[in-house]
Amino acid sequence: MTLEALLEMDADTLAKMSDEELKKHFEPMLNVTRPDRAPKRTGNSSGTKIVEYISPQKQAVLDLLKGEGFDYMAIKRKKK
Repeated sequence: MTLEALLEMDADTLAKMSDEELKKHFEPMLNVTRPDRAPKRTGNSSGTKIVEYISPQKQAVLDLLKGEGFDYMAIKRKKK
């Protein structure tokens, strides 16, 4: 892939553009390359994502176990 194909135009056209036009052209790329403009993640821990995929029946069992002092999320599975 060439630089012209990546930027979707040649260097002469980019050189002739004003600062505002350049900002508008590169706006989608800035959201990826600048951390302060990146979309913020939701959720507070990696364990939260696992709970979202557990069926309601299994979640009820886990809640009962947690009430008895057994924390399923604290156990790490061993690799085989």
